[in-house]
Amino acid sequence: MMWGRITKYFTLQELKNMASWEKEMDFNKALAIVGRVYAEKLDKSGNVELCHFINVSNYSSTDDASIVGLLHDVVEDGYIDLRDLFFLGFSNEIIEAVRIISRDKNRYPTYEEYIYSVIDSNNLLAIETKLNDIKDNISPRRIMDLPKSKQEKAIKKYTWALPLVYEAYQDCISIKRRKRK
Repeated sequence: MMWGRITKYFTLQELKNMASWEKEMDFNKALAIVGRVYAEKLDKSGNVELCHFINVSNYSSTDDASIVGLLHDVVEDGYIDLRDLFFLGFSNEIIEAVRIISRDKNRYPTYEEYIYSVIDSNNLLAIETKLNDIKDNISPRRIMDLPKSKQEKAIKKYTWALPLVYEAYQDCISIKRRKRK
């Protein structure tokens, strides 16, 4: 096994142990990852960043969405690789959702292009997670301590994206319901 960046945060023995956990432990595995990676990091407002990941996870409607909510920025922020998630035994659905919401700024240089790429994926897990991420990012708790200019920028950015992502989420839910009938 060729582990990626995750070895900065976990010993090989810890990784081997986590990789052997049953599927039912995937939430705990994801929580262990973000807990270790973001434990001492602060967000732009000076708040403990780990809280953001827990909030995004808590907004989720399914177990898999909760896991993606926890993991949603670990690849984009450069802390771990998708192959680390594979080696740890996360499902292909979870890994694919994390891949979709991990913004590649070379491929999607603008936020607008990135948001449309998430929407165009039609991946319910990714879209729901992006919706939950936006909801938490725009919450007063997250932006009230930012300088006024950054508050205005964040509000503009997220109020533009929120209805688009919400509509895509509703469309995915409708399609899922029709398939069940």
